[in-house]
Amino acid sequence: AACLSPGAGGKRGHADPDGLSHDLLHKYRGHSCLVDRNQTAVTKPALPLSVFIITRNEAKRIEATMESVRDWVAEIVVVDSGSQDNTVQLAENLGARVFFNEWPGFGGQKRFAEDQCSRPWLLNLDADEVVPADLRDEITQAIEGSTNTPAAYRMKIHNVYPGASKPRPFANDYNVVRLYHRKAARYRDHPVYDRVVLQEGIQPKQLNA
Repeated sequence: AACLSPGAGGKRGHADPDGLSHDLLHKYRGHSCLVDRNQTAVTKPALPLSVFIITRNEAKRIEATMESVRDWVAEIVVVDSGSQDNTVQLAENLGARVFFNEWPGFGGQKRFAEDQCSRPWLLNLDADEVVPADLRDEITQAIEGSTNTPAAYRMKIHNVYPGASKPRPFANDYNVVRLYHRKAARYRDHPVYDRVVLQEGIQPKQLNA
């Protein structure tokens, strides 16, 4: 599951985690959840998975996003379009490979990010999205059981609004492909509607977390 909290005026934002000194509010589109910061990371070798994130002025959010995946994926790729805060520095300090690209639109920027990824499996996250443990485990099982066969996976994305601790009612109405093998799919080059287009013959599977 994953959690996102849009900000005021419909813009993407983040839930306020003030006061949660030992917990981390997961804000990925899909599930609202609190995870103890003291939980240790998976000890298995990193998955052959590239996580890619497009950014601009995301310093308040990107740290939580990267912390949720950095211990179990092979690489994190961040493509920035000109942040004026310390987004780039934070991403680099957390181990991301950071690239600059002038803003071409959502689809074009995600396609550029795909091209910078070096692993066969790709997972796209927004900079205010966090992968909780149950989704991490399901992604791991899907990739480890795939024998590297091209495939694509949908995941449900729930909205968590600022100040809320759980998704809004009927929040599971957004179910999109975010995890895919690079031979199975790619983002379409559209300035606004950034959706993954599947290769002919590929039927998306469903992640349930």
